[in-house]
Amino acid sequence: MRMTTTNTQIWICVAFLLGTVSILHASILPDLVLQGSFFSLPSGIAIDPTSNALYVADFNNNMVMRFNNRHTLVSNSSPSMVFGQPTLASIVANYPSGVLSAAGLNQPEGLWVDDAGSLWVADSGNWRVLWFANASTLMTNDPPATGVVGQPNFTSVNSNNITPNRIRMTVSARTLGSTLWVADEENNR
Repeated sequence: MRMTTTNTQIWICVAFLLGTVSILHASILPDLVLQGSFFSLPSGIAIDPTSNALYVADFNNNMVMRFNNRHTLVSNSSPSMVFGQPTLASIVANYPSGVLSAAGLNQPEGLWVDDAGSLWVADSGNWRVLWFANASTLMTNDPPATGVVGQPNFTSVNSNNITPNRIRMTVSARTLGSTLWVADEENNR
């Protein structure tokens, strides 16, 4: 959904929908369904200030979808690219084998794109935050992340030790200047 503001009043209207709607709603509004993309608990959204790309975190499908230009989106728009999976049809956590890597995602939640165009993903099921530099310019599905925060490397998952450098359940990540802010749900910080 897209929200538009006019003066001091806020008007919310559905300009288009990305994802499927229930059978009842699909029969009433059949032209508002994104074909070929079935979100399962979309849990985060971000807009790239450098390119106007729109990113959607799909929690249960273990992926983040990129739509190249939010201004040109219409019903039935297809994602331009997928992070965390090789295709929209794949939904395996930590694709392909379930083993942690720089490319796999497990229940992504919060998203943020900083002023440099880096996509930050709260990879909650892996207790980490991944970032992808110049995310709008990446052209192939399932790219490896540029960096990781909250774990010592891309292949470690350790949530038992509460330290300033470990994350237990990330739900949100934001940057302000050169500072990264992370909501660490299970460590209550």
